[in-house]
Amino acid sequence: MNKAARIPVTFIVTPPRVVAISARVDFLSLDGVRSVFGLNSEKVLAMVEDGRLLWVFTLASHRAEQGMSRGLRFWVNEIADPQTVKGMALPQVIDSILGSKAFFTRGELVHRWITNRCVLCGLVRRDLPEENGRITRASLAGFLARRWVGANRGGAS
Repeated sequence: MNKAARIPVTFIVTPPRVVAISARVDFLSLDGVRSVFGLNSEKVLAMVEDGRLLWVFTLASHRAEQGMSRGLRFWVNEIADPQTVKGMALPQVIDSILGSKAFFTRGELVHRWITNRCVLCGLVRRDLPEENGRITRASLAGFLARRWVGANRGGAS
């Protein structure tokens, strides 16, 4: 029986593309980061594990899902220009993400955090209390501090 010969394949890589990221978003999903960097999921997750991507948060609504990659959100400032966030501490990052607003609506967070209403509703029920139908800045700051993936690796706080 003849076996087919293995033929080496060369991939033609297109020139780098400019990727525009909306100024209205705070985070990118794993797929968004893959698109920006042109890497597969495993390589992006390896960058998280070895600390090359530090400002990553989990939006998983269930504790069992928190280690899963689909709930990860990457701070857009680190992805767009890593040099500008070097040396920042967690409180500075959270302040940069939240700005000076006192309250946030669910709809606003769905867009800014690249998530969906079902995930956000689960977070509000379990870990993100509302006041009068709005989520306070203090509540979001505490949430982000608890959900920072770097805390699990002993990252800078």
